[in-house]
Amino acid sequence: GEPTKEEVAAVLGGDATGVSDADAMCVGLALVDAVGLDRLLDSDAFEQMEANSDTSLADLGITLDEAQKAALVDGLHQCGDLRTMLRDGLSADGSIPPEGAACVVDGIDDAMIDRLFVTSIAGGEAALDADPELTDAFVDATIACMQAGVDMGE
Repeated sequence: GEPTKEEVAAVLGGDATGVSDADAMCVGLALVDAVGLDRLLDSDAFEQMEANSDTSLADLGITLDEAQKAALVDGLHQCGDLRTMLRDGLSADGSIPPEGAACVVDGIDDAMIDRLFVTSIAGGEAALDADPELTDAFVDATIACMQAGVDMGE
């Protein structure tokens, strides 16, 4: 039979670094709600993401319109504090100490945090790299933290 909404959500949310299982499930459900379960099933999202967790919506041929992006952001905000998730995610792989990650996240405005999550979920790493404003926001925040003497792990 078809995978359930929860099974799809678990696969969609499951690859976020530094995110708890509960948060990952919440993110996955927000995504299912924003995109629509039928649309995800039609695109074989479940099978493809199970096979490769780095699969983004763009890889599946799914693009989000502004209304869907807004719905996704609303759903993500219900999952908890995005800044905390981002901070934990940045420091989870050990490349940036928690203090440095907190400083960088503090230096990025709310709209950019929302954009980061939506861009990451919709287009993956490639989309993040292709967004100059997002990259600049991170670079500027990182430089400011380094200049302030915050431990960035380098």
